[in-house]
Amino acid sequence: MKKLVHTVNRELKVLPSIVWALLGACFIESTARFMAMPFIALYFTQVAGLTVTQTGLLLGIPPLSSLLFSVAGGRLADRFGVGKLFLLSLSVPALCLIGFATLGNYIILCMISAIAGLGWALFNSTNQSLISAYTSEVHYSKVFSYRYWFFNLGGTIGPLLGAYMGSGQSPLPILLFSGVLLALTLILGSMFYRGKKVNSSSHQSKYNAKKADMFGRILKVIVQDKVFIPLVFSCFFMFAIESQRDVTVVQYLADDFANGVDLFARLIALTTLLIVIFQPIAGKILDRMSYSQAFLNGSILYSLGPLLFVFSSSPWHWYVSITIFTFGEILVAPKRQALIAKIAKKEMRTTYFSVSNMGGYAAFFIGPWAGSYVLQQFNGPVLFSIMFGAGIMAGCSLVIAARNFRYAGEVFRISKHGS
Repeated sequence: MKKLVHTVNRELKVLPSIVWALLGACFIESTARFMAMPFIALYFTQVAGLTVTQTGLLLGIPPLSSLLFSVAGGRLADRFGVGKLFLLSLSVPALCLIGFATLGNYIILCMISAIAGLGWALFNSTNQSLISAYTSEVHYSKVFSYRYWFFNLGGTIGPLLGAYMGSGQSPLPILLFSGVLLALTLILGSMFYRGKKVNSSSHQSKYNAKKADMFGRILKVIVQDKVFIPLVFSCFFMFAIESQRDVTVVQYLADDFANGVDLFARLIALTTLLIVIFQPIAGKILDRMSYSQAFLNGSILYSLGPLLFVFSSSPWHWYVSITIFTFGEILVAPKRQALIAKIAKKEMRTTYFSVSNMGGYAAFFIGPWAGSYVLQQFNGPVLFSIMFGAGIMAGCSLVIAARNFRYAGEVFRISKHGS
């Protein structure tokens, strides 16, 4: 017991208190979001009286507005202050949620939904950027591993709380979600006021800040970054796979397996359980692995999962396949975020995260309808084969990014110290 306490105390001292607060905010926000969002569709149809089509459009607006606003939001944060925009990303959706729970006009609800999407677009990129800013480079892998774990822990607890508080029959989870976001705004705003940022970026640029604000120059910097562009492509391909897991896989299981929906629920539960249990262990391993090692090993497992879907003919086959898939995700996701934090220009850090997240938004916008079309016109094995191909593309992109990062480091050392 003493050894455990000593280990916990040592880990707590590694990162500044403001970083733990940001990680705690990620956990609380994730818990509250998963407490409310899975049941909000039921609330709109069964309580608010909207049709299924109206509800689908209403809930489809935020991802689209997040996609369209992502880069602009990142630039606003880098230009006017990441902390300010992060607090805005908490308070704006909080007010929108109150509107969801109290207003009945459909046009107004659609407008509120679009505004909420702007807030969600800002939250992820500004949270990632702030964590990077307050953390020294040597701990990037560790802190993003923690962030990934906290997010998934919230995703495990949240639906249970939402089901306990009404399962869509009451606006209470929505209003609680709003209250949590407003409380986080006040608490973190106070901490930002007192905190001191760590100057941790080793990939700083000498660009003039005013010049960096010009969109053309921003685009040029991003396009010419041979490490970052492959990471953006990997983000798109990986989230395209995850969008199939969340949308089309359940359709396939429902049609081809007895109690297929129950099987899908158990697979999702298994995924979150594996992440919650094994991510702390994986975090220790990732600290010792290079980017190339983590990306190569993780991509092999990540791609192998969908390939095994093709041959999965029983629930146990699916359990094995999703386990392999999840372990690949555990290795890749935190390490990719850590590399983005490491390469991002200091004055463009939030923009980098926003562009990366935009790849995910695009994948979740395109993936569900494209996957559903493939499933309807062909069959599950064809869809899973395409997912396997996307996994290969994601793996190649990650390995290229790691290779270019290593090469850039070697060139820098040679130019600094000589051959």
